[in-house]
Amino acid sequence: MFEALRSIVGFVLRAPTAVVLLLWPIAILLLARGARTPRYAIEIGAAILIMIASLKVGLYLAAATPLDHIAVQIVCVSRGWIDGMPLYHALDAQVRYSLLYGPFPYLFAGTILSLVPAAWGLAAVKLGFVGAWVLSVAATARVAAISVNDSRPGALRAAIVIGALSLALGRLAFTARADALLMLAASAGLWIALRSAGVQGQARAQTLVGVLAGLATASKIHGAIYLLPAMAILWARRRHSAAWTWPVTIAGGALLPFALPGVDLEAHITLLRTATDHGLSSYLLAINASFALFL
Repeated sequence: MFEALRSIVGFVLRAPTAVVLLLWPIAILLLARGARTPRYAIEIGAAILIMIASLKVGLYLAAATPLDHIAVQIVCVSRGWIDGMPLYHALDAQVRYSLLYGPFPYLFAGTILSLVPAAWGLAAVKLGFVGAWVLSVAATARVAAISVNDSRPGALRAAIVIGALSLALGRLAFTARADALLMLAASAGLWIALRSAGVQGQARAQTLVGVLAGLATASKIHGAIYLLPAMAILWARRRHSAAWTWPVTIAGGALLPFALPGVDLEAHITLLRTATDHGLSSYLLAINASFALFL
């Protein structure tokens, strides 16, 4: 019990998420104070956050790093799938290469690999996931512009959001793994939900958010959880249509990748079941809770 508690405390103290959760209320308080805010304090803080984010992303793209072990696995398995190899190996297979990710990250990477020469594969896939991060930041900046009523320019709000996301999620924000796609789905879903207007607009938003929740589930089995804020907004507006729209669209988005050749739903479920043997881990639970809390 003591070891588990020490692991959780140590993680919270080291996690970038904890830093942001401590600093974010201070930033909001400074924004709320308006004229009493120290001159250029918010601007300088936002610039520092942007510099940190840009440096981290630049280093990731420019050179091989220890973070590339997931990117290499994504590239190799995606290339194998393009060449006819099953995306998920059988438990008794001689060659074992699959992770517990859903198929969508591999299909995303596979699409990129099919468009570039093989020698550029790893760099192109890394760039593609960084592109997903850029889009998620842009969508989150739009959410901030819609939901926060203050006198600061939209560019400044966007800068704060960029830095906060990068600082909080660290390497998960932009590296070639499922988390970058989850962040994109969560931020895009919120943007779609907040900007929807009228009966037809809200109906389209419900459909799109449902599909995004399905694709998030096809990235990680619990991915739809990250769409709950967007779904809550739309549920409050049109709960009756959402009750039948979302089961269809979420299931469709989650199962559609398994309609492709070489993507076996049963093999994926079998691999997921093997992960249940270790039971609940307090350390892993703390990691998942902090990630979900920020999203």
